[in-house]
Amino acid sequence: MHAAAGAAHGRARTADAGVKPTIVLVHGAFGDSSGWDAVTEQLQQLGYTVDAEPNPLRGVPYDSAYLSDFLSTISGPVVLVGNSYAGFVTTNVAASDPEVKALVYVDGYLPAAGDTLGSLNSAVAGSCVTPAILNGVPYPGSPPGDVDLYIKQSAFPGCFVNGLPAGEAAALAAE
Repeated sequence: MHAAAGAAHGRARTADAGVKPTIVLVHGAFGDSSGWDAVTEQLQQLGYTVDAEPNPLRGVPYDSAYLSDFLSTISGPVVLVGNSYAGFVTTNVAASDPEVKALVYVDGYLPAAGDTLGSLNSAVAGSCVTPAILNGVPYPGSPPGDVDLYIKQSAFPGCFVNGLPAGEAAALAAE
């Protein structure tokens, strides 16, 4: 995630008298805001205001509305940083929010008009994000057929954390 810090440092200034934007970090699916801890610390040390927004992970329309509402509480320019699935969400929000001055994608979905998560997941042969790696679990109060999705622990290391030591990958898969 050092790419997000590098992208924000020095190049995120707006033309408005050098005002630094608020940087809003949005986590992807199968994660939470704590995944941005190291980036948050680096950006704060550089003098940026940082918000690591809790992405509710209820689908692109819901999550986009949630993020848009969150951004309405911030005054001034914003840089949105989206990881993985959050790239889809941040793209949708930025299209209608004039205060969003830049988008940063960290292994993020970069949808074009008409794209869906399914179409992007199947756009490249060999994508590991398929129904075969997911477990759907109903949640309390969920509408019929609505589920939370979890990655099968056996699929997580090879699909999401390639190159990490086996022990660290296994711990992340459990989380």
